[in-house]
Amino acid sequence: MKVRITDQNALAAISLADLATYLRSEGWEKVDSFRGKGSIWVKGEDDILVPRGDFSDNPVRMAAALEILEKVEERSQLEIIRDLYFTGYDVFRIRNRSSEAANGTLPLPLVVELHNGAHDMVLAAACSAVSKKAIYPSRKPQKAENFMERVRMGQTEQGSYVVTVLSPIPPTLASGQFELLPVHDPFERQVSTMLSKGLTSIRNAALESIDSGDVKPFVDGVAEGVSANLCDAISRISRTADSGGLDVNITWSRNRESRSDVGSSVVISEAALPVIEEASRVFRETQPEPEYHLLGVVVKCHKEPNSAKGKVTVLDIGSGVPRRISIEMAGSHYEAAVEAHKDGKSVQSIGEVKRHGRGYMLVNNTPLSILEDEDED
Repeated sequence: MKVRITDQNALAAISLADLATYLRSEGWEKVDSFRGKGSIWVKGEDDILVPRGDFSDNPVRMAAALEILEKVEERSQLEIIRDLYFTGYDVFRIRNRSSEAANGTLPLPLVVELHNGAHDMVLAAACSAVSKKAIYPSRKPQKAENFMERVRMGQTEQGSYVVTVLSPIPPTLASGQFELLPVHDPFERQVSTMLSKGLTSIRNAALESIDSGDVKPFVDGVAEGVSANLCDAISRISRTADSGGLDVNITWSRNRESRSDVGSSVVISEAALPVIEEASRVFRETQPEPEYHLLGVVVKCHKEPNSAKGKVTVLDIGSGVPRRISIEMAGSHYEAAVEAHKDGKSVQSIGEVKRHGRGYMLVNNTPLSILEDEDED
């Protein structure tokens, strides 16, 4: 049974630029244009008028275009209009194949966890697109944070329970006289590429590590977007399905060509999850955490007699999981930490967290600053 789209709001929501981009990507050719009014696109014996401006009959034109595309592509209008809506986005589809999702629904707590896991997964890829690191602390690169503000969540789709994440992709413009100069992908497409590479690398690293019992494949994969954060996001998503594992599909925006060396689908089996979780733990135990924002309270101060330096221990909550981190300091800085300990005041500093024996130390850090209570004059 054919379904025709007649809702005026749905038709008006189709971007004119996206329609033109869609037609170009499907082999339609622009043969004529009317200044300020529209353009004619032709494929075989069929032609479509694409309006160029905000006209009252645009929904009618869109309905006519859908009818022609339905005939030419032999696809339903529902499928075509979905692709038109997503023309300007790279679309990440995270599928939950749990038995609980057989009818397209999930318990609310699992939905929240799944969405949070999807957020963490894309954010980890964005951080790797800025700089390749094994761990990203609580304070993420500003460029990655700015990108996440532009990412959108789409409607869930059929096929068990599918979360759609939409990353806006700017269109490609011909370089013209500058065609000899290299043109790099915009940051948004770099994130999509890094997500695909990172997931693929983690899947391959897990398979290798199962055989070798070594974390080295994960360490080698950092250059491809592997991080403790991405490992954690995979685990978080996988725990929402009783079948375990991860199933991610990427539909590349028609606004620019996708790279032939980057995959569009990654499946990580349930058997790989324990290895992925262990790799994350090893990363966090052994890899330094640069630009770490320590925030907490001083719980211990110790200085040997006649020693210039003392050791201050802070119960830190900067990573979201409380842990004790030590800092070596001297002179007035140490005395200030002692006073903060006596008064129970919060402190903060930024530096590099390293494993030290059975604990952690903050090195190359800024001076410890004491936070005043908000209710103090």
